[in-house]
Amino acid sequence: MTPLFAIHLVILFSIFYIPFLPQKYLQYGIYFPSLLALGWLVLGACPISVHQPELEGKGFVYYILKRIFPSVTEKQSDAFITLVLCSVTLFACIKLKK
Repeated sequence: MTPLFAIHLVILFSIFYIPFLPQKYLQYGIYFPSLLALGWLVLGACPISVHQPELEGKGFVYYILKRIFPSVTEKQSDAFITLVLCSVTLFACIKLKK
């Protein structure tokens, strides 16, 4: 496993962990998914993925999903990323509201 692959995994797990943060930290962590998506939008791609030749120009999540579901497309991978980022933000908002 390369260091960039490990960084990707840490980021991926940290996104899933956001709704489980204590409210003290959740008020700051809730912005992470939006900032991540904004970074992808501004830079045109994930700045870590472009330096990983084993991804062959594809996204990290696509690379992971392709191993689990061989017939997945890049469009489905992007839709999955959008679903996860929106869901994490929604669950964090619900927790903050309580």
